[in-house]
Amino acid sequence: MTRLTHDETEVRLEEIPGWGITQGALHREIEFRNFVEAFGFMTMVAIEAEKLNHHPDWSNAWNKVVIDIASHSEGGITETCFALAAAVNRALYRLERLGRVARAGVVPRDRGVPAVAWVSL
Repeated sequence: MTRLTHDETEVRLEEIPGWGITQGALHREIEFRNFVEAFGFMTMVAIEAEKLNHHPDWSNAWNKVVIDIASHSEGGITETCFALAAAVNRALYRLERLGRVARAGVVPRDRGVPAVAWVSL
C-alpha cells in the first residue's frame, strides 16, 4: 500500500458516492432504522474488512454508524481504503434495497469539517 496524493484521492473520491474526507480519512455517516440493522451492517462490513486486512475506525450509537477509513501504517488514504469504502457502499446498497437504511450521510469535501448533510432515501 502506498499513500495516495491529494490529487489522486480527489479523483478516486468521485468513484465512491456518499464519501467525503475528514481529518485525512475517508468518512461516511449512516443512520439505520434501529440498532439491530446498524449492527448487522457493521457485521457485513467487518467480513469484507477482514478479507482486505484493512479495518475501519468506526463507531455505533444505537442506529447510527460513523466510518473513517485511512491507513495507519501509510499515514493517509490508500487504494485499499477505497476498496473498503466500495465494499461499504455495496453492503449499504443491499440494505437500501431492503428498506433498512433511514438516511445515508453525504459529507462535504471540506477537509476537517465534521458537518454532515443528510439525504433522504
